[in-house]
Amino acid sequence: MSVSNEKISEIKNSFSNKKIISLISAIFIASLLMRLYYYDSSIPITNDSLNYFFYAMDIKITGHIPENYSLGNNGWPLFLSLFFSTFQFDNAQNYMQLQQIITILISSLTIIPVYLLCKRFFNPIYSLMGAAIIGFEPHLIQNSILGITDSLYIFLVASSFWLFLDSRQKIVYCSFGLVAIATIVRSEGVFLFFTISLMYFIINRKNRQELVRYVFPLAIFILILTPMIFYQTSIFGDDRMFARTAIGIEHLKADCSICGPDNISGIPFILQGIENFPKYLGWSMIPVLIFFVPIGIILVLKDLNAKTGILISSLVVMSLPAFYAYAVPLQDLRYLFFLYPIFCVVSLFTIRKLLDAIPQRKNLIILLILIGVIVLSIFYLNEKIDNIHQNESIEIAKILSHSKKTINDYSPESTFLEISDIAFSMTDFRLYFFNERAAGESIRNSIEHNVIIKKINGFNSINELIDLSKNTGITHLVVDLQENRNESLIEIYNNEEQFPFLKKIFDSNDYGFDYKMKVFEINYERFNEIKQ
Repeated sequence: MSVSNEKISEIKNSFSNKKIISLISAIFIASLLMRLYYYDSSIPITNDSLNYFFYAMDIKITGHIPENYSLGNNGWPLFLSLFFSTFQFDNAQNYMQLQQIITILISSLTIIPVYLLCKRFFNPIYSLMGAAIIGFEPHLIQNSILGITDSLYIFLVASSFWLFLDSRQKIVYCSFGLVAIATIVRSEGVFLFFTISLMYFIINRKNRQELVRYVFPLAIFILILTPMIFYQTSIFGDDRMFARTAIGIEHLKADCSICGPDNISGIPFILQGIENFPKYLGWSMIPVLIFFVPIGIILVLKDLNAKTGILISSLVVMSLPAFYAYAVPLQDLRYLFFLYPIFCVVSLFTIRKLLDAIPQRKNLIILLILIGVIVLSIFYLNEKIDNIHQNESIEIAKILSHSKKTINDYSPESTFLEISDIAFSMTDFRLYFFNERAAGESIRNSIEHNVIIKKINGFNSINELIDLSKNTGITHLVVDLQENRNESLIEIYNNEEQFPFLKKIFDSNDYGFDYKMKVFEINYERFNEIKQ
């Protein structure tokens, strides 16, 4: 009879595991499909993503690590180059698409380490909800389409915490190796190292023998980082990881010195961080996490213990680089994205409290929460992602690139100008990698473009705008009706006939575009005549 019961128990466990795997697979497929729905393969990569692309492509074509890039971290393009070297395409744009597909896949796969991390605190049902939250989080869906470092870094952060919270000490040591890899991907991994080191000492504070053994995970971390530290230092003069932390401290000291000898607290810098950090933190939680994380943190603090204390200490230490970024200030929500795996765990405290309060409607509430998360994400993404506008911006960039000109920056749409006049066939594109260029110059900087972009700021009138344009070397003005444009630029768009020194050479209305933009050639002689 006992044998029969054991068999029944094995069957139940097997069924349970199969069901969990099926549900995780369903969440993965659904999150992947949502990402692919918002992904438009016709939109090329830009900004940082383009630099990673050139770095990885350089490795593919030349067969060695390039020495003429000023990347903060090269872990992501090194990883990317493995795929570029595996696939053979005739068109360079296919490699850009491959770069985006990889980040989309990694972002979707992050549900697995997040599920496993949540299991360190909750049962499988709650953990599945944590996986669903990270899978359908709209900021991460939008970010995963860009082809940048964040997807891989967030995956490594979640995996590192999961391994660190294992009961087996050898697995804990392995987490330090994963943190080292994360640090190569993004220098913020240094704070992830500080976080798990602090957690290690908190957990083992009563075990002197284990405290002494900290030398082993520390050695693993250093050994993995050492080759990259030597490489980066030989090329750039610093390791691009720990050095960035030191630069931040020096920045704070410099800010302190500005305050005067009697004020060494760095108050302006700190106040800016205190003002911006909560603001961006709140925005980063909208529209999904805002319902769970604040309440979850309160619940964690009310019932604080060694295990939940790890969550709080992790959030505090890992928030430091984001606090610094917003104190500078750098205005980008992505500096908070690597906190999302911990936010998912914290969210489950709120969900558990809600389900415990209404146990008879448990299944219905779980279903409503999941539907709510998906619906909120769709509403957010529909508002934030406008592929039609981006495609029109690309078409306009191609038109503007037909002739040489120097224009004012009109970001973010102007980012497509850089890629619009680059040959996309691999035969032509390969030539860019072997053209002669100045020593130390990156391939990206060596490519000549028809359109040069200049930033002009600090003007309060059209006369000031034209004077600044002349001093900057701008030949053409780009004006549109996008948000946050200077009032003088909008005035030119709406009242072009009042400015005879501006000759209109392009109007998006002539092409039937929804994106309202005009380009004017500046006649400085005519302007000076009128001005006098």
